[in-house]
Amino acid sequence: MQSKRMNLEEKATKGNIIYIHSIDYNEFEKELVIRLLRSPQEHKTVVRELTFFKVQNFSEEIDEIDFDKDCLDSVIGILCTPCNSGVEYRIQTEQRSLFCISELEPDIQDLT
Repeated sequence: MQSKRMNLEEKATKGNIIYIHSIDYNEFEKELVIRLLRSPQEHKTVVRELTFFKVQNFSEEIDEIDFDKDCLDSVIGILCTPCNSGVEYRIQTEQRSLFCISELEPDIQDLT
């Protein structure tokens, strides 16, 4: 599963696109969407979306001590671990950890 992890992480952050514009979880649609920026200077231009479908057990842990809502967060890594109901994803950023399970592959869309 390590190669799959690197494959997803490499695809999601290809071209050093690691800066997070927004993280949206729609509980009704069971979708998690992470929108990424090319650079902090282009903070209004979303260039890539990473979407997880049929999400189960979404949770988010925020580093409350060091959390700065005015600081642009960035992706550090994406870990994929097989489980009984699909794949458990852990998306680690500088300020938070996102966890979810999905039986479907996430979709990566370049918007530019």
